[in-house]
Amino acid sequence: MNQTVKMLEDILGREVEVYTNALEYAKKKQQALIKGDTEAIEAIVHSEEKLLGGIKELELSREKLITDAAGELALAAHDLTLKTLAAKIGGAQGISLLKKRTQLRHVIAQLADYNEQNRALIETHMKYTAFCMELLTGGMNSTNTYTNTGEASEEKASKHLLFDQKA
Repeated sequence: MNQTVKMLEDILGREVEVYTNALEYAKKKQQALIKGDTEAIEAIVHSEEKLLGGIKELELSREKLITDAAGELALAAHDLTLKTLAAKIGGAQGISLLKKRTQLRHVIAQLADYNEQNRALIETHMKYTAFCMELLTGGMNSTNTYTNTGEASEEKASKHLLFDQKA
């Protein structure tokens, strides 16, 4: 059991490191979004993708170790959480597991906050881009070419557009 708990502590420590790196990328991405630096955003997203593969591996390893610990304690794996495992083993190892759990939850919460802020920034940029495209293509200046009776309208758009609406 001690070996399983030590391996679990190691995995949790590595997860905290990886999620902390993901948090740093989220902070950098936010600055790049604010500056409109698409090249930086692209580089950050590429780095994040590499990081996600590592997170998936660690999660699978952690789940396996929890299953192993549940077997050693004669408990159902789906009933065993880090909190209950820490309570079962007690002592310094239990306290260490709770500390790692708290660190991991804290970093993930911060990451979720930054991701939400970044999502809002991206949404704002997309709305602004759509608005600009409407202005450039004349989408906001709708003139009918036919009247309600089906007759050709004499009214024509007098503005010169930067982009033709037909692509």
